[in-house]
Amino acid sequence: MRDTALIEIDRAPYDLVRSLRINVPSDQLLREFRDKNRTGLFPVSIRLLGLQTDDAEAV
Repeated sequence: MRDTALIEIDRAPYDLVRSLRINVPSDQLLREFRDKNRTGLFPVSIRLLGLQTDDAEAV
């Protein structure tokens, strides 16, 4: 279910995703980069990290 949601967020226009103010814990997103089997989700993880403006770890 989580992967499906990430794929849909990746497909959505950036302005729409930004307006949703999605807040995902940075540590959860950063875990994606440690698993080579999840490279297909790297772009959406980067997108979501970029939207975590209140989190110094994400920046």
